[in-house]
Amino acid sequence: MATNISILSLSPKGLSQLESTTASLETDHNNSIRSSGQEHARASTMDVAQSTSAAVQDGDSLGEFIHQCLRNYITFADQKAAFVFTGVSAILAFVANKGALMPFVANSPAAPWTWRIDIGVLAALALITSAGFGIAVIMPRFTKEKIATGGLIFWEDICSHASAKDYAAELKGLTKAQAVHQVQINCFVLAKICRKKYRTLACAIWSALIGLALSVAYIAAG
Repeated sequence: MATNISILSLSPKGLSQLESTTASLETDHNNSIRSSGQEHARASTMDVAQSTSAAVQDGDSLGEFIHQCLRNYITFADQKAAFVFTGVSAILAFVANKGALMPFVANSPAAPWTWRIDIGVLAALALITSAGFGIAVIMPRFTKEKIATGGLIFWEDICSHASAKDYAAELKGLTKAQAVHQVQINCFVLAKICRKKYRTLACAIWSALIGLALSVAYIAAG
């Protein structure tokens, strides 16, 4: 009751001060809401920028990881092919020393053609075929797709520029996203090379296994 009386007993001057104070509080509140909204918008913009930057970095890391894996695959294929080539060469030399290639030697003494000689000839042919596939694996296996990629990493694409300055200028003008894209293009080229290498390596291994089996049979029949 005392509170109501005190409110009713306010003078016009007091009411005017009360209204001014209320208006000031409302203005401060609105400014606070506006400032908070602007800070939230700035924070959201920063989050989007950081997310975009992280996505680019993740793509860069993934592209480099794939590129390194493909290079390792090519290295392993060449190493396996060299191992196969060395092995079949040794076996071929051994069976040739046992007379497997005597029918093809001009000055060799005449001998009747038997099933053992057939096995020896087949063994030699299989081993020679395996060695040929091994050489094909080690040789660069480039594809026609490399010409159409327009990349900046593969040496044929680098040499396709008119001069070193032109290549350097094009390389210098790349953004980070474009550089990631170039790595991804080269990953595609390397993947094509890997597929051909490993398909040829499989042929080399199967030919070597056949030649080895026939060589064992040839030696056992002697």
